[in-house]
Amino acid sequence: LKSPQIKNIILIGESGHELAKKFHDSRFTLVESLEDAVNQALTKARQSATTDRDNILLMSPAAASFDMFKNVYDRGDQCKLLISNL
Repeated sequence: LKSPQIKNIILIGESGHELAKKFHDSRFTLVESLEDAVNQALTKARQSATTDRDNILLMSPAAASFDMFKNVYDRGDQCKLLISNL
């Protein structure tokens, strides 16, 4: 988390709330769903693209998400569907 190259961190679910409470990082954005996370990530990437040409947008689970998805496959399928519809 201390890397200056990481500009934004978008959090969802129970774990997201816990991380936001514990670390109080100004780069955190807490959203309510995976769809909100994908949209927020795209918005932030587009905003920084005007000043930073070498952006990487990484979608990665940081913790289990039993509170939001049936299983890891459901989470992956939903993520792929959201991204393919951009």
